[in-house]
Amino acid sequence: MERVIDAVLKSRKYPEQAYKVCMGILNLGKKYGNERFIQACVKANELGMCSLNRIESWIKEKLEKERHPQLDLEVCIPQHCNIRGSGYYNLK
Repeated sequence: MERVIDAVLKSRKYPEQAYKVCMGILNLGKKYGNERFIQACVKANELGMCSLNRIESWIKEKLEKERHPQLDLEVCIPQHCNIRGSGYYNLK
């Protein structure tokens, strides 16, 4: 939660411009419960989307627990004779 507030404050030229947004974000915890609010803040930090509207929409639509495929990507390179490994590019 602290990182979300910090990101919002840093996103404005003058921190005073972000006070209402920060208060709105903090009030989401009271409105929807701290557990869901914290999960939404964690997701916002992971995705770099720290806005009041985004966080509130995730909570309203119960998407704060949903994992995004781009965060869970595992690189799987198929075996093929034309694919060079890291050793090929090792310049010594």
